[in-house]
Amino acid sequence: MVTAVLATTVLLTAAYSFWMLTYTSSSTAVDGPTLADATRIEQTTLLYLLIPNLILGIYPSAIEGPLMASCINLLY
Repeated sequence: MVTAVLATTVLLTAAYSFWMLTYTSSSTAVDGPTLADATRIEQTTLLYLLIPNLILGIYPSAIEGPLMASCINLLY
């Protein structure tokens, strides 16, 4: 039961995130903000947040290895 609720929550969160990204980056949004409305500093900040997310999404063991090693040292 708990697994079903958690899985549903994850799926709804992903769907909402995709919808919000499409809404904010689309030029067809009615009276809504678009990515073109962002200043250069906001776009740069978004880029600096996006790059680590992409890298860790594709290659998660870059951070998983050191984290696992430190957790093992704490436990044993």
